[in-house]
Amino acid sequence: MYRMAKRTYAPFLATDERDLSEFRDAGGKMITFHGLIDPIIPAKSSLAYYKAVSSFLDDTQDFYRYYRAPGLSHCLGGSGGQPEQLFAQLREWVENDKAPEESPVLITTPDNKTQQQILCNFPKKAVLGSSCSDANSTECWSCTDEQQIPSKRNGQQILY
Repeated sequence: MYRMAKRTYAPFLATDERDLSEFRDAGGKMITFHGLIDPIIPAKSSLAYYKAVSSFLDDTQDFYRYYRAPGLSHCLGGSGGQPEQLFAQLREWVENDKAPEESPVLITTPDNKTQQQILCNFPKKAVLGSSCSDANSTECWSCTDEQQIPSKRNGQQILY
């Protein structure tokens, strides 16, 4: 039964093809995101796929962007922000060759208030500026390489 189901549905559902050169060469652009608290599909699976494609093709960032969404559940829900702008950003990338580096989101803070933040194109992460007086402004957030992110700011653990 398993083998029959795999033969039948794998062409439609398999997501392990790392050679996306035909897609890239045809001018294709792709954006994926994954909620980091997804209880259904492990977030590391999307990251592993992105890394597999990146290790196979040198120019992955030219056609494929991956965004991690902290606090987001399976497609929606959770305290993390729903990346609603990514489709418009994908269209802008396809039509005007403007690749997105970040995407604005509205998150829910632990005290149940909403706050503007950004999602960053992997491998970067969103970091709140040290001199920012309004964490509720996307202007206060920037995308930084993971290796350069301090684990604490003003003695407090950074949450992203």
